[in-house]
Amino acid sequence: MNKIIFNGNLGKDSELIFAAGTGKAVLKWSVAVKKGYKKDDGVNWFNCVMFGERGEKLAQYLVKGTKVIVEGSLQLGSYEGNDGTKKYTTDIFVNDVELDGNKKDNSVTTSQENKDISEITPIDDGDIPF
Repeated sequence: MNKIIFNGNLGKDSELIFAAGTGKAVLKWSVAVKKGYKKDDGVNWFNCVMFGERGEKLAQYLVKGTKVIVEGSLQLGSYEGNDGTKKYTTDIFVNDVELDGNKKDNSVTTSQENKDISEITPIDDGDIPF
């Protein structure tokens, strides 16, 4: 089984490109994940890749500082660099990503949360059987 789940913060805005020939959307971003619990423990950087329409729609939300939870699979690859040497890559092919709040206040608000309490209509729970 090849599965990885982690959470962290985007280090820069995501990059949306379209594959040559197919025109398929490819969304790339990097996530900083703390190595431990102490401030001095440092971080690991994970390069994430998502394909297709879902990635295209998520691009606007995946900006620097955004907290995310990522689930995917580890993919190793290689290519020949401009200098002729073989370069190796490690990427996470993302199956699922959840936004874990936003970068400004670390919370996601809904329109219901912003309503004044006087505007909420009480529910008559007299007919509920429990």
